[in-house]
Order: sequence, then structure tokens, then C-alpha cells
Amino acid sequence: MESSAVLLKRGNYRRQFADFLDRLAAGTAHAEEWHSFVVTHYRDEFLEEMRRCTVRLGIGQLEHAMDSDDGRQILRAWAVAIRSSVPAEAEGEKSH
Repeated sequence: MESSAVLLKRGNYRRQFADFLDRLAAGTAHAEEWHSFVVTHYRDEFLEEMRRCTVRLGIGQLEHAMDSDDGRQILRAWAVAIRSSVPAEAEGEKSH
């Protein structure tokens, strides 16, 4: 049976990472996705810091556990912050 994991692809890394955080918060992310999104290092400084924060949450270095209600809320908030930082041009939209 084929895995339903969503792996990182070339393109809008911020949007993909935000989507991954949402899946992680919902409990639908696969182990392959953790390796694809979190083990990868990003040249984008903001995204790299969000990756490091995700690691810290995942390994218990923050106040909340990743699989707690607060941990899931944090992941969703980070996803919103990342999406808010994506320029319209990166989303395939024209800016006016």
C-alpha cells in the first residue's frame, strides 16, 4: 500500500511547512513527513527558526508537549504566522 505522506517539494516552502504544521497539529502527519520537513534545513531564516521551534516542541524543550491541546494550538498558530509571511507573489497571485 502506498503512503499518503506529503513530502517537501521544490516551490513555496513556507506554504508547504505551514500545511505540514497543520497536519502535525491534527495528528495526520506521517513519520516520513517529519523527516522531509523537519530534518531539512532552510536558507529562509524565518522558516529555519520555525523549523527549530518545531524540533524544540517535538523533543520536549518547550513548556508544552506537541501532542497536548496547547502544543497543537501552538503548531496551528505557527502555521498561521508562516502563511501570513508568504508574499502574494509566492502564492501565484499578482500584487496590485
